[in-house]
Amino acid sequence: MRLPVVAAAALALTLGACGGGDDRGPTDPLSKESARKALITSDDMPYSWKIDLDSGVAFKGAVTKGPAECNEVLDQKITAPVVQKAAFKASDAGPFFAETITSFQGAGATQDFDTGVERLGRCTAFTVENKDGRSLKMRVEKVGEPDLGDRAVEYNIGGRVEGVSFRMNLVVAQVGQTVVGVTRYAIEDEMPQARFTALAELAVERVVAQS
Repeated sequence: MRLPVVAAAALALTLGACGGGDDRGPTDPLSKESARKALITSDDMPYSWKIDLDSGVAFKGAVTKGPAECNEVLDQKITAPVVQKAAFKASDAGPFFAETITSFQGAGATQDFDTGVERLGRCTAFTVENKDGRSLKMRVEKVGEPDLGDRAVEYNIGGRVEGVSFRMNLVVAQVGQTVVGVTRYAIEDEMPQARFTALAELAVERVVAQS
């Protein structure tokens, strides 16, 4: 079964992260071409994983329980001048992996990072209902601050939609003027944690190399 909210990976687009310290990385934003080169590719994924062409399907609705601003958690609108995305799947039933790289001028990356963590701090549990009466319930828990980039954070996310439960992990890191987010999500079989951690590290390493 394919999650109707597979684009909950859009969380990686709109959620920031928290952590101490100033921006210690490169100050120049990535170009579109540099951001594209930094993306995870099919060659980096486990054998048999394929590019996911359907990852843009989102759950549209309004918050019926929890702060209204939690609508922004599932909003795929991105205002960064440079945006590059990649998405992969083991099968139509999952598990899934997605990456988003956004690069900003000025203080945009820091603002995006901080705004996201503030939002998640208020949206740890919420329910969204669409016009057909179907609901999506989500719970968000911060589980760590990986040693990635200038600062990074990791979340565990659980949810239920149309009677189906799903699990997601999200890592977001800031590297200078760039924010990179990676997610793994599944209904049943999950991508192993070690593999996900390695991909998160690789994603940040590639952004650093292109900066």
